[in-house]
Amino acid sequence: GNSFERVYANRADGLWTRGFGIIPYPPQLYYKYPGRVGDTTNISFGTSSIQLVITSTAYPVNVPNGQFYSYSYSDNVMTVDYFTPGTGRVCQDVFGWYAEGRRYIAIRHVLVQCTLN
Repeated sequence: GNSFERVYANRADGLWTRGFGIIPYPPQLYYKYPGRVGDTTNISFGTSSIQLVITSTAYPVNVPNGQFYSYSYSDNVMTVDYFTPGTGRVCQDVFGWYAEGRRYIAIRHVLVQCTLN
């Protein structure tokens, strides 16, 4: 198709993704868990790639659906994802940069509601 489509699968070593559409990519590990602070994954999207670093394995995240102790994954530039195995991504911070080089949260995506079976 002419769209950017991704599928995800939970496996014993983490969350895997695969891309279809205009930017296809093979299955690859996206969020590693279990993991340790400092562990990395490298993800390729067509001609670009990013490296995610685990910066915490139990970061407390408060969202409308409650408090989660999440893995935090940083690309060290633009985003930090907070992911809780068994639940999914509970929060994502997207950063902007002030002229003097400090960053600020420009956009925050949060889990509003979920039901776990």
